[in-house]
Amino acid sequence: MPSSLSNFENYIFDLDGTLVNSSADVLESLALALKESGLPFDPSLLVPTLIGPPIRDILINVLLSPASEEELGNAIQLFRAAYDTNPHAYSYLYEGVSEWLKTLLQKGKRLFIATNKPALPTQHLLVQFRLTRFESVLTIDSIEGRRLSKYHMLEQILTEHQLNRESTLMVGDTCSDMAAAQQAGIASCAVLWGYEANKESLKQEASFVLEDANALKKGLLV
Repeated sequence: MPSSLSNFENYIFDLDGTLVNSSADVLESLALALKESGLPFDPSLLVPTLIGPPIRDILINVLLSPASEEELGNAIQLFRAAYDTNPHAYSYLYEGVSEWLKTLLQKGKRLFIATNKPALPTQHLLVQFRLTRFESVLTIDSIEGRRLSKYHMLEQILTEHQLNRESTLMVGDTCSDMAAAQQAGIASCAVLWGYEANKESLKQEASFVLEDANALKKGLLV
């Protein structure tokens, strides 16, 4: 494994909490969907650290009582309808991200995305912020009729593009991102500006850590 972040050849990025902060728009759509569904939930739990896992897991974490699969499915559909039409007015790129990606591309690095977001809102954000130079973008619904885990996304990218695992880095903001990277046999980089609540565990599970834009410049923009 390379000893420096800048020495990897392939970078697989998470999207939410890593490149883009879309928490305000996600939580707004989630609140609308829950109210429309009629399911009892705790509004105080609708905070950015909730975001990261698939939407089904997020719903389970905020409900005040267990819901049937049919009720969860309905709430998910309501959320999708709300978020797919959300203008993403409150979403923004994290500081330093544009320069980071531009520098990596200038150095000839290969860039990919693996995200738990569905394809439609993912594409909206990529176009909105001109994040269009990724070789491949895998989403939770990239395969029809199947929900991809982050690990399966990594495996598909690694296999399809014949990437050397030792020179590939997963960049994410949650412990689940780090776990997926470890399962796939690749190095991981934790960004501490994202949604993960347990920063200490995140740091312990990662191969590399970036705390903020200044650390980013030192680690990759050299």
